[in-house]
Amino acid sequence: MASSNVGATGSAAPAVEIDTAAAHADAGVAPLARADAGMAEPAKSEAGSTATRALDAGRMTASAGRDATVATTMDAAVPDAQADAAPKLSGTYVAMGSSYAAGPSIPDTMPGLCARSTHNYAHLVATDLGMTLDDVSCSGATSDNVAMVAQLGNPLQIAAVTADTRLVTITIGGNDVDYASSLSTCGSDGSQGRSCLTSGDVNRDTVSGLLNAVEGKLTTMLKKIQSAGPNARVYLVGYPMVLPDPATPCPPDVPMQAGDAEFLGQMGAKLQAAFVAAAAAAGVHFVDVYTASRGHDACAPEDQRWIVGQATPGATAYHPTALGMSAQADLIVDEINRGP
Repeated sequence: MASSNVGATGSAAPAVEIDTAAAHADAGVAPLARADAGMAEPAKSEAGSTATRALDAGRMTASAGRDATVATTMDAAVPDAQADAAPKLSGTYVAMGSSYAAGPSIPDTMPGLCARSTHNYAHLVATDLGMTLDDVSCSGATSDNVAMVAQLGNPLQIAAVTADTRLVTITIGGNDVDYASSLSTCGSDGSQGRSCLTSGDVNRDTVSGLLNAVEGKLTTMLKKIQSAGPNARVYLVGYPMVLPDPATPCPPDVPMQAGDAEFLGQMGAKLQAAFVAAAAAAGVHFVDVYTASRGHDACAPEDQRWIVGQATPGATAYHPTALGMSAQADLIVDEINRGP
């Protein structure tokens, strides 16, 4: 099995760009152990506070759905909290996306060459909800590989979605704008004391053009998914915040030059904006991982990182950790529990 791993400390692994055949995964797995999300105290900013309030509200909603009881008084009964809870999803769940959904280097890796983990967020969500999972995510995928262009020997990811599908999650779009590859390139250049922008290894104009196009591509893709799965709830799951806000280097985990880090931080923010706009335009649910992950970036204390830097042997640099996947699964379930 091929996957992209970090080598020696201070050298970033290449971005995951695996385009090979893999069969759809059968989700028949035993209940999975969930990593503790271990959220740090949120940054003292309006966005951080908003994310914390949203997470707390989601957990309260889920708790109400599970534990609410009917309280009575002498003359009247308080309505059962479960009466207002979202209907429970059941049936088939299709998970789609690129490496940020697949979970490369997170044990255990499934058969095939898409570098899917049995502890990616899809498997955790399926276990939480008791749904049958068909995980067709694949490292290296772009939005075109969902519904337009087969990823080498893989079928189109959308082929897994049918009228029987009840839930779809998808994280994709970073490879459309060379996000992971730019992070790895700038990290590698930075570890050698040079700028990826100054050297031309990452081209500002090229990235700008790709970012301008990605919202439209995502919107079109999401509408095709809705047509293929008319009975499914569709959730676009955003990318985590990879670098601190404001973006700064933190060698050896993030050794890129300061100007390069600032550029990549802006790139992540623009990608987030494209996700928000595409979800709204297509009329699908959006799971805001970006805001919730503030303070859990690749420069955070190791036990609080949702993203791994490039100094961790055996990890895929600038990709989600097991902790990050667990936290994303919680966010997705919370959003699902809010209802259709």
